[in-house]
Amino acid sequence: MSPTSAAQGNLAVDQGALIVTVTPNDPAGTAGLQAGDLIVQVDTKPVTGAQALSDALLSKNPGDTAAVTVYRGKQQMTVNVKLGELQAGG
Repeated sequence: MSPTSAAQGNLAVDQGALIVTVTPNDPAGTAGLQAGDLIVQVDTKPVTGAQALSDALLSKNPGDTAAVTVYRGKQQMTVNVKLGELQAGG
């Protein structure tokens, strides 16, 4: 996330992992996360980008619940996300 991207998205912060797409029935969609939300923290671990998000989730298992803090525009919110299994892509 760059400062330019943050300004274009009307976001309050310029670091985090931007959600690009959400499938309605996946864990993020079920928890109410939306495309355009910026993940800035998972539990107590700050998220400064995609790699930091991956690192924060490494200690978690499918079925665990994580408190995910996001910005939606200038509004900060925390949602509990029940983690699913990573599906193999094709």
